[in-house]
Amino acid sequence: AWGHDNAFLGDLTALQGVARYRSLIEAYSALYPDAIRKAFTSRYPPSRLLRRIFEADDAPLLEALIDLHRPLAIEASLLCHAVECRADRCVGLALARAKGGALAEQRGIRIDYPAVFRA
Repeated sequence: AWGHDNAFLGDLTALQGVARYRSLIEAYSALYPDAIRKAFTSRYPPSRLLRRIFEADDAPLLEALIDLHRPLAIEASLLCHAVECRADRCVGLALARAKGGALAEQRGIRIDYPAVFRA
């Protein structure tokens, strides 16, 4: 039996709906329909992808995730990691989308701070 990388399949569930991954998901579904069906019965959080997105400074992918998973929760420590990685485009996008409208749905991003920093 051919094994499937569960982490990869979990990432695909969070990327379902992102245009640039559509053909990959379709091809994988055609080759391994049972594996995709099983993986897609669960929903993995998009936050599992954020570290790698920030390390690559992949702002278009971050924007796609924001649009799909609004409001996208980002831990403050992960945003600090993005700054340390010099992910200028992602940090700029995250901060701009975090301070958008009054409603969380309008903002697109919710920055989660540790309880110590909450008033």
